[in-house]
Amino acid sequence: MKNIFQTNEGELDRFIRAALGVLLLLLGAFWAAGWWRVSILAVAGITLFTAASGFCGVYVLLGINTRKPAPKPLKRGVRAAWLAGLALLAVGGTVGGYLLNAKSFKQDFAALNTAYKQVLFLSGQESTDAAKAQGEFEDSLRTFKRRQLEYRPWVIRDSGWLRSKIDALTDIATASGNEIRQGRPAAAHRALEQARPIFQEVMRAAGVSELAVALINFHDAMEDVIDAANSKDLAGVVRAYTEADAKLKAIETLADDSGIKAIRQALDLTLQTASQPDPDKLPEMASKLKAAFVKVYLERG
Repeated sequence: MKNIFQTNEGELDRFIRAALGVLLLLLGAFWAAGWWRVSILAVAGITLFTAASGFCGVYVLLGINTRKPAPKPLKRGVRAAWLAGLALLAVGGTVGGYLLNAKSFKQDFAALNTAYKQVLFLSGQESTDAAKAQGEFEDSLRTFKRRQLEYRPWVIRDSGWLRSKIDALTDIATASGNEIRQGRPAAAHRALEQARPIFQEVMRAAGVSELAVALINFHDAMEDVIDAANSKDLAGVVRAYTEADAKLKAIETLADDSGIKAIRQALDLTLQTASQPDPDKLPEMASKLKAAFVKVYLERG
C-alpha cells in the first residue's frame, strides 16, 4: 500500500498540471456559473492537489509513471523560473479577470442606465415611443440580472444586496410597463422616478461614477465615427456623428473640464473634415478623437 502512493509524476508533468489547475481555477472563479462553476472548481482542486503531491491515482490504474526511476535533478534556476511563471499566471489572471469583469459591469450598467433614461424621458413627454423604450428597458434589466448575478460576481460581492436592488428595479419596471400598456405614460413616469435612487446606490456600491457610465455609453457611438473616418466614408461620419454628439452632451452635463473639451473638439473637427469634404485627413482626425477619449477614460473611467 505504501508503494502505491509513491510519487509517480515527473517535474514537467507536475508543472503542466499546476498551470492547468490555475487556469481552471481562474475560469471557474471569473467566467463560469452554476453547476459549471462547481464542476470546474472541483477539477481545478484535484489537478492542483495532484501537482502538489506528485501522485496521480489514474496513473496507478493505467500503469503510467512519468517520474524516471533515477530522476535527474532539475536545475534550481529552471525550477525557480517555473514557479515564477505559475505565480505570474495566477496574479495576472486574477487581476485581468477582475478588470474584465469590472469592464463588463460598466458596459452592462451603461446599457441598462441608457434604456432607463430613455423610457423615463419619453414617458415624461407622453410620447407614443414610450412603449418601445419600456420594452428595451425590461430587456436590458433581464440581461443585467442574468449576467451580473450569474457570471460577474466580482464587482459587487454582496450578491444578496445586488439581487434585492435588481428585484426592486424589476418591480418598478413591471409597474411602469402596466401603466404604459394601459395608456397612462404620466403614471409610468412617476413610477420610473422611484428607480433613480436605486441606480445611484448600485453605482456607489460598485465604485462607478455616473461619468464612467456615460463615457462607456459614448464609446460605442464614438467607435462608429472612428470606423467611418478610417474608411474615409464621409456620409458615414455624418450619420454616426449625430448619436455620438448626443451621448457626448450627456457627458458634458456631468463634467466639462479640459479633457472633455478635447473630446468635443476632436469630434467636431472630424465632422468638419467630413463636411468640407477632405477624406484624406479623416483617419488623422479619428486618431486624435480616440486619443482624447482614451486619456479621459484612463483617468476617470
